[in-house]
Amino acid sequence: MGSRNSPGLRTVDVGRRAGCSVQQVRNLERDGVLPPAARTAAGYRVYDESHVSAALAYRALATGTGPVEAKRIMRAVHAYPRSNLLALLD
Repeated sequence: MGSRNSPGLRTVDVGRRAGCSVQQVRNLERDGVLPPAARTAAGYRVYDESHVSAALAYRALATGTGPVEAKRIMRAVHAYPRSNLLALLD
C-alpha cells in the first residue's frame, strides 16, 4: 500500500504485489506495458490497482507467449479498441 502521506501505490508496492522488482516495474512502464503513472509534485511515481493488474497480466502472458509477444499484447491493450485487441489475441 502507499505511504500514510500519499494516496496510491509506490513502485515497490506494485512490484511486491505483482512479484517483480522495482526496476522491472519501471521498465514495464517505460515499455508501455503499464499505463503511465501519475507523478507527485516531487516527481515520484504514483500507481493504482490498474498498474498491478497490468503487471500481473503481463507476467501471465509472458509465461504463455514469451516476454516480447506479451509486451506487444499489453501495449495493444492500452492503444487499440477492444475489437482490435480481441483480433490480436485470436
